[in-house]
Amino acid sequence: MLRALSFIGMGNYQETMYTYGESRVTTAFFPLFILEIFNPDIMNVFITKEVREQKWQEFQDALPVQYKEKVKPVEIPKGASTEELWQMFQIIVRTVSDKEKIIMDITHAFRTIPMLALVAAQYLRVVKNVSFQGIYYGAFEARKNNCSPVFDLSQFVSLMDWTSALELFIKTGSGKSVVSLLNQIQGEQHRNKCSYNIPTHLNTFGKHLKSIGENLLMLQTVSAMKKISQLSPIYEQAQDEIKHHVPPLAHILDSAVRSINKIGHDNTNKLDIEFIQKQIYLVRWYISHDHFLHAIGLFREMLINMACIWLDITEPFNYNTESMDGRKTAEDWLGFLSSA
Repeated sequence: MLRALSFIGMGNYQETMYTYGESRVTTAFFPLFILEIFNPDIMNVFITKEVREQKWQEFQDALPVQYKEKVKPVEIPKGASTEELWQMFQIIVRTVSDKEKIIMDITHAFRTIPMLALVAAQYLRVVKNVSFQGIYYGAFEARKNNCSPVFDLSQFVSLMDWTSALELFIKTGSGKSVVSLLNQIQGEQHRNKCSYNIPTHLNTFGKHLKSIGENLLMLQTVSAMKKISQLSPIYEQAQDEIKHHVPPLAHILDSAVRSINKIGHDNTNKLDIEFIQKQIYLVRWYISHDHFLHAIGLFREMLINMACIWLDITEPFNYNTESMDGRKTAEDWLGFLSSA
């Protein structure tokens, strides 16, 4: 079921032609635009007691007969206190059922209601798993020749998802949520074919980023170094698409890629001072991201590698239990030094 959520206040609404793409609807009340263009199964219009008494009948009179049964008023407080704002939030949330498809209109919402509605939208997406088909605002004040543009603000709700995903990426190094959102964007653009700049590299970049994150969190550091050394050209291919489709992500990713690049190492089969330096960078990275056990584990391996260099071990990366005499010799040597 497609449910529309709308608001009407005490404003002096004037007739205008609302335009969205090829769609045109002339009306004083923006909820009529939603009804005409999207034809929801039901529309809940949130109104205060004052609006019900002084404005509701005017809106009812403007409704074409085919929509009168669909439109249901829902009374909310004025929002004159924090308590009333919480009541309003709870009323909006209770109006929506689990897994519904929702269109939200905040055009005639008053004061703090648009912000509250956007917060409620994010809450509903997470808690009730609803799908927002659009969050629309008819910009009457931006009209030209009495034609008022309509904006879809859905991306600003998606921005909250990006904020959470980026916070997780920055704090822990896990790119799983970022990758999921990148894949979602590329998939949607290809399905809709609604953009002149349909992305082709977001998915590839996302998969590579996810693989790096998994290697780092599983302490597969040699593989992580190798993949990080390959990251820059893959990121450069996707950079323009990221700036176009996910502007908030561009700056953060640019900074993150630059900071992690110093861990990358393409010659991971050769144990030398440069390899040890990369491991030092990686130990610091683990510590700065609160992966202390990872840092301890890698620091131990780094000490063994340093001993292998000192003792001129021929096969320092041989972890085969039947033929890892070189690393065992290095470990024994370190053990002897520590007990001396």
